[in-house]
Amino acid sequence: MKEVLFDAILGGGLLGLISYLSNVYGKSSPAFFKILAFMWSVPLTYFFFINMASRYGKMPVENFARHAMIGTTATLILSITVFAIINLMKEVSTDQLVKFSFAYALLITFSYFILKIYEW
Repeated sequence: MKEVLFDAILGGGLLGLISYLSNVYGKSSPAFFKILAFMWSVPLTYFFFINMASRYGKMPVENFARHAMIGTTATLILSITVFAIINLMKEVSTDQLVKFSFAYALLITFSYFILKIYEW
């Protein structure tokens, strides 16, 4: 139970801090979302989940690393696609980009479970 409380405080605190900083700096600082993207993709959250998995041995850590690579690859493909859309389709709206990203995320997530990739 102590681990659950620690994870909840750490995870909730991290997401709460990100939300707070977004409200404070999102409009006023052009660098904010660049920094946020870096902080999201740098292995700080990876550490958080590896720490949780490590409580159960090396195999959960190995499985986590494998499936993190699958998810990271899907995110990299999405990032490259969004970047290409922005640069090739000058008239695309931010609303369209958000909808496309959400649809892609749903497709990848449903595919992960329908194809039982979690069993690999």
